[in-house]
Amino acid sequence: MNYFKKVYFFKSIHVLISCMLFFSCKNEMEKITSFAQNDTIPVETGIDIEYIYSENATTKTIMTAPVMNRYEIPEAFTELPKGFKVEMFDSLGNPNSIITAKWARKYDQSQLLEAKYNVVVVDCVDNKTLNTQHLIWDEGNDKIYSDKFVKITTPDKIIFGDGFESDQNFNEYIILQPKGEILLTRDKDKGEDNN
Repeated sequence: MNYFKKVYFFKSIHVLISCMLFFSCKNEMEKITSFAQNDTIPVETGIDIEYIYSENATTKTIMTAPVMNRYEIPEAFTELPKGFKVEMFDSLGNPNSIITAKWARKYDQSQLLEAKYNVVVVDCVDNKTLNTQHLIWDEGNDKIYSDKFVKITTPDKIIFGDGFESDQNFNEYIILQPKGEILLTRDKDKGEDNN
């Protein structure tokens, strides 16, 4: 093989390897870009957060959560992947209602908070409790609702059904498709002296 053929041969191999590396890098960059676009990364993360909302120097709501992640893409939302607790207070600062869940996501634009997994709403005034696996809290319209199975426990009965709507303090509610009701009887004489 003469000198020019050897040089041409080695240059061809060099160009071929360079092309392979270029396309290989290009494919990896496309994968990385695709990954970054499809799997959103939080722009802000908080640990053991406490959020206090007040009006006219009166605390209205306190929210606590072990972890909070804020996202901007595809739309602005806050995720609470390890659950949360929200306490709402009346104008005198007394507890009005409490909402807890194992997971939640709050959408900034629509002001909707979606809660899932062991959602519990407690009316501290009338001693009522709501249990469900999925709940929407519409802060803009001051209401909570669900299209899933719900159980409501009051001092005198337990009500079961599918679908539920209420004001956000759980004062007035309706079950959209009632499934059953259990009356609770209390022994009024329990604990009294039996003479």
